[in-house]
Amino acid sequence: MRNAISAGRIKRDAMLLSRLAADVRSSRQVSMEEAAKTVTEPFLREALLMASGGIDAESLRETLGLKMGVIREGFEEAERFWRFFASICSAWGMIGALAGLALIVFENEYGLDGFSLAVSSAGLSVFISQCLAIPIAFRIKSKAGRELRRLRMITEVLVSVKSGDTPCVSGEKIKIYSGWDGGLIE
Repeated sequence: MRNAISAGRIKRDAMLLSRLAADVRSSRQVSMEEAAKTVTEPFLREALLMASGGIDAESLRETLGLKMGVIREGFEEAERFWRFFASICSAWGMIGALAGLALIVFENEYGLDGFSLAVSSAGLSVFISQCLAIPIAFRIKSKAGRELRRLRMITEVLVSVKSGDTPCVSGEKIKIYSGWDGGLIE
């Protein structure tokens, strides 16, 4: 379901950028500013506002590249957290298992079942690590890849438009990044 949502978002952005490339080519620069007013996604809105302003193509690429770097770092930090959490779970599971085994070996005056403690702590830590933390880290990494590809598409198409490339060139860039080739301007 998430892939479908992401693919729909990429397709929607691709359609918007394709239309804008044709509008700008036919001397309707204002259409970028108008489109920016209707877009709710912050990166695309800011990119459209910058492109419709007086910024040159290379400054646009550099500025949007810096913004993408900050977004990439956020994804990497979240992924690192979940991978670290997975490794900590394994360590705490081992500590619980050793504590349970210690209760078995030494005199247990508290009436605790050492074997149950050892098995449950090891099992729970493996479950949390392998079934929760690692899959979340993987999903974050996967989402980061899709999102950064979408942001690169926006950047490259807007730089192409600002550079005066034809809508066909912009359309090819859209196809490369999104895989969508429906209704592109030739």
